[in-house]
Amino acid sequence: MHVQLVRMEVLQGCRDAFLAAMGANVAAARREPGCLRFDLLGDPDDPLVFFAYEVFADAAALQTHRATPQYRDCIAAIGPLTRGSGSKTVYTPVMVAD
Repeated sequence: MHVQLVRMEVLQGCRDAFLAAMGANVAAARREPGCLRFDLLGDPDDPLVFFAYEVFADAAALQTHRATPQYRDCIAAIGPLTRGSGSKTVYTPVMVAD
């Protein structure tokens, strides 16, 4: 299993456009064969900070996701809506339930 947490900070006034772009990517990713879970989480203390919680069967499934048109469209759309490039952290599952 390949788990990734991506932190993104949205620019003031761009939240709705960001959510629309991410929503399309999340919905499509959830239908991909190697995607086990894909959630967009909001920071309860800051309405402009979001985390993508992504669980793929393996690193190859994540690479397949990154090659999809919806992923590339999303990255192009959210680039001007976010501060910096965000941060990505990969985690190794230790104790998980099915």
